[in-house]
Amino acid sequence: MKSARKRIFRLITSKQKSFTLIELLIVIAILGVLAAAVMVAVNPTKRTGQARDTQRKSDLSQIVSALEAYYAFKANYPNPYSPSPVTLIVQPNVG
Repeated sequence: MKSARKRIFRLITSKQKSFTLIELLIVIAILGVLAAAVMVAVNPTKRTGQARDTQRKSDLSQIVSALEAYYAFKANYPNPYSPSPVTLIVQPNVG
């Protein structure tokens, strides 16, 4: 029993190197500040907006290509006020 007490007392009073609570809190605060700085620098909202803009530009170029194909086939552009949707039918060149 005495040896166990002596061992515990030695563990408590020994001068082992360890981190204090304040040091750990300072490290956590620094990591938080760095994480916030990275989030501001990366700005995921802006990146998402740029990806959507790229998709919009791609969609518009496809619409322009479809309108040019329609014009090449019909020699005029589709009527924007027509009640029915316009369907482009591409026929193979037979000849």
